[in-house]
Amino acid sequence: MLALIQVALESISLHSICLADPFQDSAAESVVGEFALPAAPEQFVDLVERGKVEFEFYDHKKDPRKFPAETRFEFSLTFEYRYTFDIRETNGQRTAVIKPRLSDLKIDSPNKIFLPTTFRSEKIWSIWVVAHEFEHVRLNCDARPRLLTEYLLKQIKIMDQTLAAGESVDKDKIEESYSASVKVIRDEVVRIIQANNDYLDEVTRHGAKKLEDPEAFFAELYTAENLAKHEFAYLDDARTLLQSRIYRENK
Repeated sequence: MLALIQVALESISLHSICLADPFQDSAAESVVGEFALPAAPEQFVDLVERGKVEFEFYDHKKDPRKFPAETRFEFSLTFEYRYTFDIRETNGQRTAVIKPRLSDLKIDSPNKIFLPTTFRSEKIWSIWVVAHEFEHVRLNCDARPRLLTEYLLKQIKIMDQTLAAGESVDKDKIEESYSASVKVIRDEVVRIIQANNDYLDEVTRHGAKKLEDPEAFFAELYTAENLAKHEFAYLDDARTLLQSRIYRENK
């Protein structure tokens, strides 16, 4: 028998925070009243689009925050899966052997950058704090977490069900089991993304220090070595993917 089920998992918000004081940045000449964000320069255009980046400005005098600059990132899954099952009888015991198969997956990962109103400036794109927040966006937009998620979802297995005479499979248990497995995988991938955000802030001192070699830094992320450092729970399950050309060439 074949069944098709569609499920959506609610998003998880991640945070990457700039600790340095941005209010001393002379490039920020605040605009009072309505503010139209200037067009992004070429080096940011791709990240704005891929990261679905939005800006939100807050009044730091009315809403003082310990950390003035912050990027929030979501990782939401909408997926469809099909499953088949065969009924097998052994020594009078009926068992349903269930085989799920991921048939469609959509991952939505928008980014929202929170900045003080002093940054509402025509020169916003040249402010160093903004450039640092876009390093977080680049990290969050990396294709490899998506590839990891899809690969691992395709490996999900569902426990067989023991059936009484005339009893059919419990569809609710199948859906509950599959959705729970998806959530565990999604949460673990999200944990790795957050760990790498923290690693970026450690290396750059939350944006106060420039990356010496940005390309080398980002290439290192989500590799087998990087995942091992962060104790990724599915490292062994993902080794075939990690060694594949499509994974190594996607960043």
